[in-house]
Amino acid sequence: MNDKKELIIKSFVNLYRVNKNYETISLKAIAKEAGIGKSTIYEYFDNKEDLIAQTLVYSFNKATSNVLELDQEGLNFEDSLRSLLHSLLFKSEEVEFIFNVKKIDVIAMASKTVKDDMLNKVNDFKDQVRERFNVIFVKGIIEGKVTEELLKKNYLMINSLVFGSIRVFQVNHEDIEVDKFVEDLIKTILLIANN
Repeated sequence: MNDKKELIIKSFVNLYRVNKNYETISLKAIAKEAGIGKSTIYEYFDNKEDLIAQTLVYSFNKATSNVLELDQEGLNFEDSLRSLLHSLLFKSEEVEFIFNVKKIDVIAMASKTVKDDMLNKVNDFKDQVRERFNVIFVKGIIEGKVTEELLKKNYLMINSLVFGSIRVFQVNHEDIEVDKFVEDLIKTILLIANN
């Protein structure tokens, strides 16, 4: 990403963090925060809605890189599961922006290129997370923590539980204590995987 484009996005996120309402943040304020002229924003973005949509893509990339770069080498099954779940439930400026922006409205206003990029990134991320869970559950089978037969039988239920729980966390993230949420989710996964 171009340094100036990233500066504009980061300036917008900084203003959002203070203001909490992206609709009231003007391009003039973003330009001032970035130390550039307002016309420079138009070199990188079609309009404010395009800036918001591309900020969602940028934020998603930053937030998901935390998960995809996770090193679980040497961790046992439960610690690997705990590590991945914690990384999926992280809190950061990027995640706060993603959680709080009315994504449907913003994505609807975005260009086809931005929409397609976001959709591809979301689908790729889901596939990579599923693959991470598969690797972790192989560890669980090897360690005798879960049985292959029951895991196969209950895989769809576990997958739905994990992604559904992540969604619950996204909606209620301010009210949830992450460590307890992760531990309860692990207990539930183990219960399903072994019954």
